[in-house]
Amino acid sequence: MAIAAEHVAILRRFSMSALDFMRRRVDLVGTVSVLTAKALQLTQAVSGAEMEMQRLSLEIDRDPANEQLVQELHDQEQSAAAIRREQADCAEDIAAAERDVAALDVLIAAAKGE
Repeated sequence: MAIAAEHVAILRRFSMSALDFMRRRVDLVGTVSVLTAKALQLTQAVSGAEMEMQRLSLEIDRDPANEQLVQELHDQEQSAAAIRREQADCAEDIAAAERDVAALDVLIAAAKGE
């Protein structure tokens, strides 16, 4: 794998050892792990909101004039939409952290002289 000139410049500028880079990599992998756990929690949360929306829809089918049920459904829809936005943000954060790990892998290889 060829080391980009910009990565070599970073290595020289910071004069970090391979061990320093490995420590940083461990930290970044931990970040990816935390973000992945958050993503799974958000998936569970949106699934719960969707189940509640389904339940409310069935109740509304039985009692279409019940405004309280309609409002509860609307609230659940808004909650699910907010969770989905948070999921998208989390996915972007995971992708950014994974890019950082990949860039760091290049620096580690350069520090080790590979």
